[in-house]
Amino acid sequence: MTNTNKSTPAEPVLSAQEKCLQLVSQPGNSLYYATLFLTPEQKLQLAPLLAFSWRVERIPRFSTEEDVVNTQFSWWTHEIDQAYRQKASHPIAIGLKESCGNNKMLQQHLALLNKYSNDCQIDSEKMFRQFCIQRRENLISFALESLQLTPFIGDFSATASELLGLLDILDGFHRDARHGLFYFPLEKMAEFKLTTDFLLENPLNKPSNPVNQFWQVYLRRVTYCYQKLWQQQQFREHPLALCIIIYAGIRAKAWQKRIKQSAPAENLCYNLRPQLGPLEKFWISWRLKSRWTSAKLPMRTLS
Repeated sequence: MTNTNKSTPAEPVLSAQEKCLQLVSQPGNSLYYATLFLTPEQKLQLAPLLAFSWRVERIPRFSTEEDVVNTQFSWWTHEIDQAYRQKASHPIAIGLKESCGNNKMLQQHLALLNKYSNDCQIDSEKMFRQFCIQRRENLISFALESLQLTPFIGDFSATASELLGLLDILDGFHRDARHGLFYFPLEKMAEFKLTTDFLLENPLNKPSNPVNQFWQVYLRRVTYCYQKLWQQQQFREHPLALCIIIYAGIRAKAWQKRIKQSAPAENLCYNLRPQLGPLEKFWISWRLKSRWTSAKLPMRTLS
């Protein structure tokens, strides 16, 4: 009698880095398109950092209890430390250790996020820009070490950090505000005679509306930083610079589209994070790569 039972092939055992890559490489995700032109090895090296950033920055945006937020940040701080002692259990922490032997930058990033999840008051515009830079500079440094790339020179790193940090704050505004987190400077609020509640509740229905003018300040800053990066000719062949250009370009285009399609009575920034479709992101990625590597002028961004 013939045995019809067939053994099921065992699923391949994935490394920690491969598990992280699965988390961040879903088509449609802006990070997927930002890393589209990296080599497979570079994607694997960078994946734990992207997964880590995505995971830990969700903590204050999805947790309403301060004790819960503090506990989660403490757990991740301990888990990262354990990873570098070969004792971690979480694949993201293990993957980070496999990608880079330096965990100091990760600990600093966690400490910054935890600090501002408890006290997010920022008084001046200068402090706000520094905060935007701090949100991304450690991650950029870790990425450079992971990929074993030449560090950025001049002000490229600071400008890229400010741009990515500002885009993150804009994109996360709707969730941050719901949890009582408001990072924009009080100095600028006073200049436009706005309160947080007024900013959240009033629409952008006229150019003269102070709410409209307030948001335009930061959308113009996005454009300024993006154009400043584009002038850095010496990084045209730098893989991480291309990732930053593509990711920031996709997010800037999403905001540009939101502005153009915004209904007259719609509150622009308090609605959900603006999105682009997968095909649009794919086209933008290829167009930006072509223009960036050939030193052409940038695609039109926010105006």
